[in-house]
Amino acid sequence: GRPQDFWSSLDVAELQRMAAGGNGNAQAELAWRHAHGDRVARKPAAALRWALRSAEADCPAGLAVLGWLLQHGCGLPRDAAEAVRLFSLSASRGVPLAQYWMGRLRYFGAGEAAVQDYPLAVRWLQPAAAQGHAAAADLLARCYFFGRGIAQDRTAACRLWREAAAGGVASASYSLGMCLYGGVEAVADPQAAIVHFRAAAEGGVVAAMFVLGQCATFGVGMARDPDAGLEWYRRAAEGGSREAEFELGECLAYGVGDGGRDLIVALRW
Repeated sequence: GRPQDFWSSLDVAELQRMAAGGNGNAQAELAWRHAHGDRVARKPAAALRWALRSAEADCPAGLAVLGWLLQHGCGLPRDAAEAVRLFSLSASRGVPLAQYWMGRLRYFGAGEAAVQDYPLAVRWLQPAAAQGHAAAADLLARCYFFGRGIAQDRTAACRLWREAAAGGVASASYSLGMCLYGGVEAVADPQAAIVHFRAAAEGGVVAAMFVLGQCATFGVGMARDPDAGLEWYRRAAEGGSREAEFELGECLAYGVGDGGRDLIVALRW
């Protein structure tokens, strides 16, 4: 019954000792780490072995991890319907990982396994977010922001994105940055937005890279720096942003930044 952060804080040796002794939560945590290569070698077979031992002991956390392995085809063939069944069993017993996945599958829809249902998604995401599950807070914020499955409340959305961003969710940092940039909660604060755009960009969010390119190029929320703008446009373009490809090509065509004009490279973009 210890909180999940207790298990995630354990060192590998202690976790292995407890898992070998039959502790279901330790087995589930060890399975999760092997599935993600978190402080141990990534070994899907080991992840499956520990998840099965935990689930067979009827540990709710083990059911959730086994559901995740089935959902992603990690260590065994993908089986979305069985994953949903295991998530449902685990979520009904209060495991935030399972509640998040039940909410996520209902939000996006998973075919016959879980049809799209925004109100039901909200009902699962709320308890997961309340237990500190950052990704659940991020998705629940979307529900509030767009009024999907719940009355629209953009102040609540910003609060949840703030929580999720503090929990390390890069997409939440981007969304929070956009709220600050646009003044959703209060007066627009481009400088504060930049901090969150940077966190999102470093976390791999391509849209944040593009926005940073614009801010640096035009001096919004930061000192104008066309060379930094070019670099952010380049990173966003390499990440697949068509908008960034256009802006990068245009900057190179007109000689924005210290590098001067380069029509050949501009045409490639």
